[in-house]
Amino acid sequence: MMQIFKSDEINAKSPVGQKTKNLKKLIDWQLQVPPFVALPSGTVSQLVDRDGRIQKVKLEQLAGQIIQKFPQDQYSVRSSALIEDSKTSSQAGQFKTVLNITGPELSQGIEEVVLQAFRYLEGELNLFSIIIQEYIDADWAGICFTRNPLGSRELILEYYRGIGEKVVGGQIVPQKFQSFWTSQTPKNVLPNISSSIDIFKKIEDSMEFPQDIEWCIKNKVWYFLQTRPITSLNQDQYRQFKYLDFVLPPDQKYYYEKTEISEISPRPTIFTQDLLKLIYRANGPVMKVYSSLGIKYEPRDFLKIIGNELLIDREEELKSLMPAFSYLSSPKIKPKVSSILGLAISLKNLLKFNSFKVDGHQKLFEQIKNQIEKFDLKKDIDFSRALENLLTSYELVFRTNLFTDKALTKLANVLKCDKSITVADILTLSTNSKFSNEMNINLSDKNLWGNSLEIADQTKFQNYLKSNQENHDQIATSWWAGLPSWKQTYYQPFISRAVAYSRLREYGRWLVVMHISLLRKILLLQAEKNKFKNLQLIFFSHINELLSSKISEKVCVERQKEWNEYNNFNLPKILSHNIHPIDRGEPEGVSAGVVQGQLVGPEDLTKGSNILFVKILSPDLVNYFDKVNGIISEEGGMLSHLAIMAREKGLPVIVNVQLSNTNCKIGDIVEINGSTGQIKKL
Repeated sequence: MMQIFKSDEINAKSPVGQKTKNLKKLIDWQLQVPPFVALPSGTVSQLVDRDGRIQKVKLEQLAGQIIQKFPQDQYSVRSSALIEDSKTSSQAGQFKTVLNITGPELSQGIEEVVLQAFRYLEGELNLFSIIIQEYIDADWAGICFTRNPLGSRELILEYYRGIGEKVVGGQIVPQKFQSFWTSQTPKNVLPNISSSIDIFKKIEDSMEFPQDIEWCIKNKVWYFLQTRPITSLNQDQYRQFKYLDFVLPPDQKYYYEKTEISEISPRPTIFTQDLLKLIYRANGPVMKVYSSLGIKYEPRDFLKIIGNELLIDREEELKSLMPAFSYLSSPKIKPKVSSILGLAISLKNLLKFNSFKVDGHQKLFEQIKNQIEKFDLKKDIDFSRALENLLTSYELVFRTNLFTDKALTKLANVLKCDKSITVADILTLSTNSKFSNEMNINLSDKNLWGNSLEIADQTKFQNYLKSNQENHDQIATSWWAGLPSWKQTYYQPFISRAVAYSRLREYGRWLVVMHISLLRKILLLQAEKNKFKNLQLIFFSHINELLSSKISEKVCVERQKEWNEYNNFNLPKILSHNIHPIDRGEPEGVSAGVVQGQLVGPEDLTKGSNILFVKILSPDLVNYFDKVNGIISEEGGMLSHLAIMAREKGLPVIVNVQLSNTNCKIGDIVEINGSTGQIKKL
């Protein structure tokens, strides 16, 4: 007699596939699984000779044994290959399943499954086992992904009235239900949906990994037909999902996003977190600039550290300037008036935003130039004074950023009717003497390290605003030459201001990097004075600890250890209570040019024809410029410092891109157009 395992005879060492072993686990957890027996690989191997011919006598004997040992009115014959359902390879849909057969038809069903497996495995049936299961004539059937296979944390239920093979086989478009783990389950046509979702969660928790679970319902009873790992996800993503389930508000509305503020320091150390709070606090540099423009700013706690990444609470950020408006009152998460309270302040601020003029770029340039050229990195100065000087200079930097944003917005509005040119093209005219206004600053950068506000950023300072830069403005120059004189006269001031402010914004970055370089030097000397074994650990001190000289390397070690726990996390651009994607518009070109190359992530970057894909357009990416042809980013904008440097370098950049919304993936050869934002798979 050939070997047949009952479900209670199966253990971790049994020569059956992982699908079978997982079903045994579900039974052990007291879940409803249709009864089954398993044919181990040794039994299956006896059914086919070396030439792929079925052994009819042995097959009939085996079918008789099964019917005697496991009598059922109807059977299902399912594959359970030893290479199926692992964490790295599901082999989903690669093997045949035969459903709804009677005892006399069982041998034929087994034959079909075995011969297909023989062909697929090229004769290696020692890698194949079979499940013979009671067939359930289902009222409902479907699949549960305990996490989205595309890489997000929600649970997805796809279902259909009838048997499940039509769902898993892609023959029909199923109904769909999505829910975050921490959300309440809404009413649904499926019976006992809430308790069943709890079971799906229990299966994931017990398996310690996201699961793809096939199920069906008969007479309101849920049956679990199989569970396997979602192979498109990895362990770091799973840890991230569990963490977000824990830290994000349950059953509350929220909207956090990586914005241009996040680009300043995507993963800020403790010191940099405190520095950002000082910049946006009451009577800080941001509030002082707004006050000088007649804009009322109410400081709010909108800087959110999740894991070790910086996101912005967009609701709190909005209310700091427009208290009557809200994102969260709109189903589409768009700002709208939600309260009469604060409406007068909101309307007055809107009026002030629209009315302040941006004609004073030459004055701002002189102020920034004066501070840069007089800055002395070798100056002997205490920490408190150096910090105060940075905050004072940041008023100038923030004013420049505000004015740059408005100048670019005005230029974009002027160019709306001209489809032959983009703002990204226009900004390449920074090298054209007609528009550059000779706004040049001599900078000795040999003692500068870092490229952002982050105190721990000690990458080599990059300056692409050098006088010997290449000219990358051919498209814009040709466009300009083809304009009639009256249009040139009309466009001239808008273009000159936009080009000037774009350059000024980069000079503002220089000024910030100079202050940060000085503060870093002071902190490292302080660490040395306090006998830190690792001087860099002082970046995990709070500013008030440094001001009071109460710093401890032991405390900093613990903070760094906690911070490092999240280094492998890569949070989404947007975290929201709204499970449906928030529409943030089309991809946008922010640095002109057309290039081709292989789409790669930072971890796969080698010197060659690469198009780099990143989550956020942080300034430290400048260190990759010599290794890439172009950059695609989920986050970023025309005002991003990295975009400014890329334009000076002539490196095409596209932002606001979700790869899942394109037909491209990492590893593909693509062409990108940094003017139009187009991405094409080659």
